[in-house]
Amino acid sequence: RGRAAAQDDAHGPRRSDAPEDRLSVPGVHLALDAGLALGNAALLEPYLPSNSDRGALLIEDERLAGRLLDSARQGLEVCIEAHGDRAARAGLDAWERLCAGLPEARTQRLRVQGLELVAPRDWPRLASLSVAVGLEPLRAFLEPTSVSDKLGARRIEEQSAWRGLAGQQKMLHVGSAARETAWADPRRLFFAARSPAPRGLGLAGSAARQAGPRGFPFP
Repeated sequence: RGRAAAQDDAHGPRRSDAPEDRLSVPGVHLALDAGLALGNAALLEPYLPSNSDRGALLIEDERLAGRLLDSARQGLEVCIEAHGDRAARAGLDAWERLCAGLPEARTQRLRVQGLELVAPRDWPRLASLSVAVGLEPLRAFLEPTSVSDKLGARRIEEQSAWRGLAGQQKMLHVGSAARETAWADPRRLFFAARSPAPRGLGLAGSAARQAGPRGFPFP
């Protein structure tokens, strides 16, 4: 057995990056919803022109709280995938409750990935809760349909303002979200990160390089 598996079972499996381990699980990924353009993101207000369709949360509050608690006790970092503003708030609320009841959880970084739409009241919470922000600027260039007709003018303005704040995030990570090899080209990701909001993030070159994947191939 690997080194981690040989540790005291009374304390459960522990994270280990030792090279002799056969299996290392540094973290877990929890998807709360999916992309905005196809109507799969969980929103606080209904999609247009519907009066009731707000999308669905894939993990209910109680189950999410349990998974976050289990991950914290096992020393595993968590990445929450949240594209809509309701999913983002659900993730932040769950993390805030966990840290209130288990203060040592704050030593483990939470990353929230996607964040296509975030309610303005939740913008400062990302920093106050020390959340690593993972954005996918290529998604706006890849999605087959525009989100403007689904959100309306006010929410499009909020989305543009949120993306314009990207460069101010202390822990910003930029990923491609590309499912095709051609779009996974880091040059396209760099282009999207530098493009102005609302489609891009409007990052300066140095900020885009710092937020991009390790080994971002640009001077």
